[in-house]
Amino acid sequence: MKLDHSDKKSTGFALSLLCLALLALPGCGASETGAAYEPTVTMRADALAPGEATVSDDGGANTTNGDTPETQGGTGTLAGQVVFVGQPPQLPQLVPTKDLEVCKPYDNERLIVNPQNKGVKNVFIWIERLPKTVAKTPVPEQPALFDQKACKFVPHAQLLRAKQIIKVLSDDPIAHNTHTYPGRADVFNSTVQKDREGKTQFSYNRAEKSPVRIGCDFHGWMEAWQLPLDHSYAALTDADGRFVLGGTPDQPDSGLPLPTGKYKLQIWHEAAGSGASNNRFLVKNQSVTITADKQEVIEIPYPASRVATN
Repeated sequence: MKLDHSDKKSTGFALSLLCLALLALPGCGASETGAAYEPTVTMRADALAPGEATVSDDGGANTTNGDTPETQGGTGTLAGQVVFVGQPPQLPQLVPTKDLEVCKPYDNERLIVNPQNKGVKNVFIWIERLPKTVAKTPVPEQPALFDQKACKFVPHAQLLRAKQIIKVLSDDPIAHNTHTYPGRADVFNSTVQKDREGKTQFSYNRAEKSPVRIGCDFHGWMEAWQLPLDHSYAALTDADGRFVLGGTPDQPDSGLPLPTGKYKLQIWHEAAGSGASNNRFLVKNQSVTITADKQEVIEIPYPASRVATN
């Protein structure tokens, strides 16, 4: 099965892709000019038997009304793994500069690579747009929890539904403020101090096109990312870099079934760029085909040349 990425920008891209396939060759990785290349999503060898996953270069062809996927009979699911290629950079610890009686140093969570299998944690993966024929699951009634402990946001990365209630907690006796920087939804900015009940609450009134940065204006090193969507066909990779779309990595059969057809897949990680959130896509608008009664399994390489360390 031929698997092609939609980016055909230059001969340099093709050379970089060849280098990725033949890692033993010298000179592979970032180009001399420092230009980065986008990885090609490939089929995992251990998934050839259970099914086929097709990644095409049509940029999302076969769409209805020009913006929603064309679906066929039956349903399938999507799973996979994000694997780092090359030597991961060693990021320095985050060291607090104030309120040292409460704030403690902790490991930088900007890039977490499993040393055993090179899986990358906290990669956001989601379907860009659902066809109108797919029923959306209800917004969870159970609030999501967003905590602050020793001047660190917990969790660092979080999937949410738009309009889902988020309870803001804090284990610290000093003041923090949870400050969101959304692209489409309303901004939230509120102070919280030693609250284990979640009296401070908010929600995103609109879905976002990329994850939202969360900061604390009192402690500048604190950072987290949240992605509120209007559907549940999304995933966040676990400590092994694995994911199940619309499910959880520890429950591999829990993925939500999608009607067979082609969809645009977004793959985003905070270290795959810098600055604005929409500059940090590892792979954008990747066309993936879901086939009936199968769980498609893909592998997504994360080249070291894509990492922006600042």
